[in-house]
Amino acid sequence: MFLPSGGRGKSGYIEAGIMRRMLLERGVPDPVIVCEGASRDTLQSVLACFRILRERPDVDQVFLCSDRYHQPRCRVLFAVLGMHTISAPIASAARTSKLSRYSYMVLREVVAVPVDVALMVLLRMFRRV
Repeated sequence: MFLPSGGRGKSGYIEAGIMRRMLLERGVPDPVIVCEGASRDTLQSVLACFRILRERPDVDQVFLCSDRYHQPRCRVLFAVLGMHTISAPIASAARTSKLSRYSYMVLREVVAVPVDVALMVLLRMFRRV
């Protein structure tokens, strides 16, 4: 099963839809692709994917595919929800982004990790997940 995730980005396109198209173009059969295209940020995406995955008895391992700079936040958020993930980094944006842009993305993660973890813990405490 492939679970592309991400809602409408700044480009105006639904990120999960773009990833779905890329998977289909590479020969992945449509029935094994389940899209989550409503989330607008990482926290929403992890929550939505977690809800989908916990309902699937056929899923025993979760490989998390994201840029190397984004992997730690995604993995720790899934861990707070009790779900183990395995890193499967993709080609890094560092190769195609300006140094200033990539540095911004990395620094944003430094700030976002503790904020999102705190929010996820609160959601768990108040049983919203």
